[in-house]
Amino acid sequence: YFFTSHIDPILGAAVRAGRDREFVEHGWTTQGIDPQSPETFAASRLMRSLAASGRHAVLWRFYQELLRLRRETPAIRQPAREQGRVTVMEDERVLIAERHADGETVFIGWNFGDVALDISPHLPSEVAWQILLDSSASQWCDADDPARSTLPRPAPFVLMPKSCLLLAGQLPT
Repeated sequence: YFFTSHIDPILGAAVRAGRDREFVEHGWTTQGIDPQSPETFAASRLMRSLAASGRHAVLWRFYQELLRLRRETPAIRQPAREQGRVTVMEDERVLIAERHADGETVFIGWNFGDVALDISPHLPSEVAWQILLDSSASQWCDADDPARSTLPRPAPFVLMPKSCLLLAGQLPT
């Protein structure tokens, strides 16, 4: 939750009203969520013990893997916008980013849609790609969550629904 600790009651009331409007715009309920409330602050604290099992443990390991990849993959860390490009495929609900650094290129696809998409036509053909991360892989799916099923990948570079795929390769010299 979002929480505040404004001493000025007028500012606190304005923040509360703004959050209420924001929640209404999204169709969410604001029942019991007061950013100025000590209870909201208490409910916002991390419960680190949750990271030991179930979906929390899966998410913890996924974040650890993302951090490792960022540390070890120069193209992911590349801050210069001119060293990459982003493609938005609105109809498919897909976002694709490509970045380059130190002779390496990474290609990241996010599928926010409900249909798998072959991204091979969007990949530079001169690069030998390897999968660094596939969020639809069974290791990232909580076995206790019946709503999440792992589907077999129909081809190497198919972006599965509600997933991300990170590929890396060396740029030709």
